[in-house]
Amino acid sequence: MNLRGPEVTNALLELFAVTRWQQLDFLVLDMPPGFGDAALDIMRFIPRAEVVIVKTPSILSRSVAARAEAALGKAGIKILGTVENYSQNGIRPDINLEAAYGKPRELLKTQFAADVETWLKAKAA
Repeated sequence: MNLRGPEVTNALLELFAVTRWQQLDFLVLDMPPGFGDAALDIMRFIPRAEVVIVKTPSILSRSVAARAEAALGKAGIKILGTVENYSQNGIRPDINLEAAYGKPRELLKTQFAADVETWLKAKAA
């Protein structure tokens, strides 16, 4: 859902209060990264919620996951585990990519940029 602020809270309240749930063993909610309104509302509405942290190998994702893990621990939320997910979609990992973020000239010199260009040409053909 593309919602913000109070819209997120209202949608979650409707999901939990209006939906006629049968007996559930699990309810899996795929949440955006970090601690936005949705994550905070889930912790408030479902005090026994347990979390699986999903991250990718990127530096940014690892950093967000580490902050989430620390915050969840302080809040007393049980972390069931961490899953590392990485989909290449035909583009090879490039160890130089993150160092080039914010530097357009450097970014264009990366293997990632070359792979994207090749992929776009193949799609256009």
